[in-house]
Amino acid sequence: MVSIERLEMSQPTRPRHWIPVYCFIVLLLCLVPSLTYFLVSFDFGDISRNVYDTLPNLQLTVGGMVYGKEAVWLILILPVAMIVTNLFALIVACRMAVFRHAYWWYAIWVLLGFIGMAVVVTFYELLLFIPAFAENMTRMLPAQFFEIIGYVFVYGNLGLSAALMISLIFGLFYCVNYPCKYERIYQLRKRHLKALRTPEARKAYRKRFYNDYKRGKWISMMLDLHAESLKAGSRERMDQDAYDFLVYYSCLCDANVKKAVFDEYARNGRYLECRTLFHEIQAKSEAVDAGAKVRLPTYVPSSEPTIKRRPKAAPAPAPAPAPKRKHYSPEEI
Repeated sequence: MVSIERLEMSQPTRPRHWIPVYCFIVLLLCLVPSLTYFLVSFDFGDISRNVYDTLPNLQLTVGGMVYGKEAVWLILILPVAMIVTNLFALIVACRMAVFRHAYWWYAIWVLLGFIGMAVVVTFYELLLFIPAFAENMTRMLPAQFFEIIGYVFVYGNLGLSAALMISLIFGLFYCVNYPCKYERIYQLRKRHLKALRTPEARKAYRKRFYNDYKRGKWISMMLDLHAESLKAGSRERMDQDAYDFLVYYSCLCDANVKKAVFDEYARNGRYLECRTLFHEIQAKSEAVDAGAKVRLPTYVPSSEPTIKRRPKAAPAPAPAPAPKRKHYSPEEI
């Protein structure tokens, strides 16, 4: 069922164009340090050697100790770069989970993993580059602990990067991977797109759909979504949600017309007609509330035999349509 209340509930989950673009950019940023760290940390033959040789030969001096190229890149620069780029990936993963709560089943684990890896990376950096900190920790903790931390530092960082890159790949399809409970909205959207004949009309509708969804223009959205059910001249049975909207919107339109009649009477000082019309409407409404039945005119299909006529050679041109009237009397409304 698609109703205005349903659209309001689904608005936080609406498609957002910035998420796929953001995910694509961050995915490229995360891929560079993670792939470099993966290739250099493990031996893949000539590939690993060529990648390692392309890295600048940097050295770092801390407290009189000189650290070479391997320590600078594999323990300092690349792991820290992975943590920084993973932070941008974590932000969009949590934002998607805020918009669509089902994503928290994945986002909560990468959030906890990122916090844990940030602590491990900080601890390992201090352990290597701050000798006084390393001495204190060596006296307090067993040697097996540092071995475990070393494995977590390498494999945990790569695993977290892979998990966050998977979330970025999900983000690339954010606008087409809608929640299941709002599937009816997108089914009606797809049906209306198929009914449109020209590419320009489809493009305009796609843009209008996203803008209406963003700004909460529910009447415009409902008119588009149920356009095929509300076609004039159709005798097909209506879906329940389309019928409910037809009744709701018809009452709004009728109230708008009635208000225009009342305003015109009041503008001319004819308050007697205002009161008379009010009591007529009130009496009809009370009768319906009391159980009065609405009698419809009986529809009798034509029983005359149809006569097939030969088409004329040159049909007469259709007459020009009558100009639209700008004024109506209250009896005609």
